[in-house]
Amino acid sequence: MLRPLYDTADALASFDSFVAVEYGKWFTIDENIEVMYTDTGHIIGSAAVHLKIRENDSIKRLTFSGDVGRYSDAILKAPEEFSQADYIILESTYGNSLHDIQITTPDNLLKWIEKACIQKKGKLIIPAFSVGRTQEILYALNQLEIERRLPQLYYFVDSPLSVKATQMLKTIHIILIKPFKKF
Repeated sequence: MLRPLYDTADALASFDSFVAVEYGKWFTIDENIEVMYTDTGHIIGSAAVHLKIRENDSIKRLTFSGDVGRYSDAILKAPEEFSQADYIILESTYGNSLHDIQITTPDNLLKWIEKACIQKKGKLIIPAFSVGRTQEILYALNQLEIERRLPQLYYFVDSPLSVKATQMLKTIHIILIKPFKKF
């Protein structure tokens, strides 16, 4: 029988090694490597990682990021600009797409609710990632409800992970497991 390399006690013990660092500020890992994080606005906590690597008498700059968010997101900050890099490694699901910035999410969502549910008397099913897009849709529904524009219909989020992620995001500022050391 294979045993895991680490157990819950090991994971909890690793918290002593965690260090809090601020976005937008360079910090040194060793004498040859500096790191800075910048907000990518993709999902909560997402960051681009910027490295300055010293080799001999030269410095190479490397930037890595997963997906980068939108500039007009209702919930998340806009992606931050970052400095010039010699190499950029970037994952991008929608890299060849331009997003419409003229139509706000609540207005677009309301259009589809009215078309599918009111006019066609059907159901509107919106596939969405559990973290990020689902919260944006819930935010838009709430905004429409506050503005008294949301039709009187039943709305369901059929994703236990989305519900848990939303609850976690709502309470993230309240929960503090252990204060992190400053780097």
